[in-house]
Amino acid sequence: MALVKDNVLVIKGVNFSEADRIITVFGSKRGRFALIAKGVRKIESKNRPSVQTLSISSITYYEGRNLGSLIEASLEFAPILDHQQVKEISKVLLMINKMLPEDEPETEVYTRLVALVHGDVSRRAVNKFRMWLLEYLGYLPDMRKCTKCNSNKELKFINIANLQMFCSNCATELVLGSTLHPVSDVRYESDLMDTALERVVMEIIES
Repeated sequence: MALVKDNVLVIKGVNFSEADRIITVFGSKRGRFALIAKGVRKIESKNRPSVQTLSISSITYYEGRNLGSLIEASLEFAPILDHQQVKEISKVLLMINKMLPEDEPETEVYTRLVALVHGDVSRRAVNKFRMWLLEYLGYLPDMRKCTKCNSNKELKFINIANLQMFCSNCATELVLGSTLHPVSDVRYESDLMDTALERVVMEIIES
């Protein structure tokens, strides 16, 4: 078994046996993968603080055929978040855990995720990251053009059902209502944007 070092952000943890925990991490070199952290649930475990969800840590582990084994972890950063911030960042962790394949390096995603956790974990910041990640993974239509006529001018309306953009001319042929809204109303921090992203993400996860 190879001994490997990586910088990771812990995105999930599940208790296993009396003292162990299986953690899912997102690493700078390997992407998303899982490890067993033996004895980490014991109070005296030196690795315990470094494997909590959202911890950013430098780790050493043995690669296993199915599941690697954590050897040592050194905590680099642990955010202090309130209930609302935890709720917001959980939306990002869901996407990372469900939409990114295992064992595929995603350096840019890792860098941006770490920056998000280090920064202001607000609804605006989280939704901006979610929008970027959807675009990065190829799930969004080209939001620089009107879906109907391909014009890149006067893009003032958005369909929150699928995040398609429409120019002013084409929007006049559509009906403003439950899904078509002025772009000015669908800001990153708005309920409309939050609902739109939630709908798109869940459709992808459940498909």
